[in-house]
Amino acid sequence: MCKLHPLLYGLFLCIPFVVFSCSTLKAPMRPDESSTHDKCFEADGLQNSHQNTKSELEQMLRAWEASGRGRSDIEQVPPMPIGVDLTPILKGFVDSAERGDAFSQFQLGFLYEGEAWFWSRDDEKAVEWYKKAAAQEELVAAQYRLGLLYFKGRGVVQDEVEAARWFEKAAEKGHLGAQCYLGFIYELGHGVCRNEAKAVEWYKKAAAQGEAFAELQLGRLYASGRGVAQNQPKAMELFLKAASPRGHTKTYADGSEFSWNSNGDVFAQRHLGKIYEEGRGLPKDEEKALEWFEKAVGQGSIFAGTDLGKMYAEGRGVARDDKKAVEHLKKAAEKGNAEAQFQLGKLYEEKRVEVDRERDAQWYLESAAYHYRVAAAQGHMEAQFRLGVLCLEGRGMARNERKALVWLQEAAERGHAEAQSRFEAAYREGLGIPREFGKALQLQLKAAQRGGVEAQYQLGLFYAERLWMYEREVKEWFQTERLEAYGGEAKKWLRKAAEQGHMRAQLNLGKVLYHDYNQHPRGHSGEDESIRWLRKAAAHADAATLYELYELLQEIWLTDNERMGFLKKAAEGGHAQAQLALAQLYFFGRDGVEQNMPEAQKWLSKLAAQGHVEAQYSLGEMFSWEEEPDAEKWYKKAAEQGHAEAQRKLIKMYFQGSHGIGRNIGEAIKWLRKVAEQGDADAQFMLARIYAEGKGEVATDQAEAKKWLEQAAAGGHVEAQSALREIERLKPIVLSEPQ
Repeated sequence: MCKLHPLLYGLFLCIPFVVFSCSTLKAPMRPDESSTHDKCFEADGLQNSHQNTKSELEQMLRAWEASGRGRSDIEQVPPMPIGVDLTPILKGFVDSAERGDAFSQFQLGFLYEGEAWFWSRDDEKAVEWYKKAAAQEELVAAQYRLGLLYFKGRGVVQDEVEAARWFEKAAEKGHLGAQCYLGFIYELGHGVCRNEAKAVEWYKKAAAQGEAFAELQLGRLYASGRGVAQNQPKAMELFLKAASPRGHTKTYADGSEFSWNSNGDVFAQRHLGKIYEEGRGLPKDEEKALEWFEKAVGQGSIFAGTDLGKMYAEGRGVARDDKKAVEHLKKAAEKGNAEAQFQLGKLYEEKRVEVDRERDAQWYLESAAYHYRVAAAQGHMEAQFRLGVLCLEGRGMARNERKALVWLQEAAERGHAEAQSRFEAAYREGLGIPREFGKALQLQLKAAQRGGVEAQYQLGLFYAERLWMYEREVKEWFQTERLEAYGGEAKKWLRKAAEQGHMRAQLNLGKVLYHDYNQHPRGHSGEDESIRWLRKAAAHADAATLYELYELLQEIWLTDNERMGFLKKAAEGGHAQAQLALAQLYFFGRDGVEQNMPEAQKWLSKLAAQGHVEAQYSLGEMFSWEEEPDAEKWYKKAAEQGHAEAQRKLIKMYFQGSHGIGRNIGEAIKWLRKVAEQGDADAQFMLARIYAEGKGEVATDQAEAKKWLEQAAAGGHVEAQSALREIERLKPIVLSEPQ
């Protein structure tokens, strides 16, 4: 390592804090300021760190570089207080550089590259001084900085070939930053022929110096088998190493050292979370995904915060918790994360965000639209689609078909299938634009003829829907020729997409073929072919489609065992309706399923813990059969979400004192009032009788009795209408408990 020129040592005792804190490319912060890395990481918008894409790696590299971890030790000078006259020191500094001192030349280039109150930025002069320092071979830091300036085109015409040359010079002498950059440029082919084996070689050298960025990138290549034999255990070893806490030591130019501990690389922690969340290369484990996301969030990662918020919102790996979901998503959304904005919009649309006072449905929709709009403006495809739908339907904003079509077109052009369908429907229906049914169909036909799988599917679905509509809704127009034409086109285009593996095309082709079999059952192969395509769809269907198949096929052809297989897979895939249906089959012992109360309870408990109201009510029913006190707990949870039947069950239990909970007239009346206030005429009439007589904690109140009688009568309650006519003769009567 070069030693400091004696004249310059005083300078670096005084100015390093100014130089390095004001420089555009800041030197590494002290351990107590380690959030620099994460802030850069967030600012660069890394949203899919688990995917191997050019954009992702470029963003990660920029954030890593800005964190300062790849700098040569020669650049690291301990921060010192300032407050002295720097003019004579700076003059001596320049004089020393002009006399040929390599270290002075390098630091002069570094001063010109940055900005400080005593120096103006000048990239061209930085390049000039770096070149002079780099010509003196031992100064690798100058070679690395030259590589960066050529790579970015700062102070010099951008030249990736020249950048690679300078990086290689510095990397061969052990410069950590240059080694990481070489791994990057060989992986993506910047200024060199793309060579993933070379990328592995350079990442290995940087990883050997303990650099977490290189460990993470090397792990990615091992995981995908690019540039090296695929080795998942080795990849996981590298990911875990990068993500785990470790000690660090920095040696500064004056020979001093500084040691500290880090909490692990935030990139690697989120990357591990995505691996476990998606089950890539190892079994899916949402609890471990949650653990790694929490580690990254603990270091300030807003993107891991978005992932964590989604898991809490969906109840994956943890009990559903809307409050925690909103907390994490809001933090990320406030920093501009589009996915967090979109997820918040969904929670507002579903009224799952707690607010300080009661709000109507319109307020929630307006809030949802606001968050969708922010995400859509950043190019979030699903937000663009949802915003278009809200705008088209006039929910949460004024109905505006033209604006809706702008957002639907944005999403459609990015490949959103449903947005494409809605946008094409606008031509057919003339929504917001002149009706051009033929043009829409022609556009779709051209795309399908060019081999577009999605266009083929959409075109086939268009004809299939017309086929089903003519039979179901416009039978007076029924024409065999028209049906056969629609059926033929539907089968033709759906089959093209289905043969290319389009799952929804396979599903709908199966449905069309079964329809065809029903139209021509004798000697027709439609049923056999429909079974074949439906089974193909099932082989790689998502949970929602498997449940759709389960419901669709209950009257067609499958055995109970095969249908149950679909239902179980859908339930295991997290589909709430499938989980509820499976629990009910075990509960009642239907469709070839033997009654199994523990299994029923397992699935119901899983759903109920996530706030599923029907599951909560069903658990209440299950415990009610056994006359167990837990029935009250689950009925109450469902009742608190407005489940009318659960509320009635609670009223009956409290009046009768059943299930070992003891009679509680006050609680019964409380729930009775809730049901009455929801417009239930029977509850209103019963409440009127209670006020007429006085019961439990309710004193006799004839005016209140009359009020509830009037409401019950207005709701069509015959006894209330009769009693209202005889109100003057109404006398207190004995309350009979619900039957």
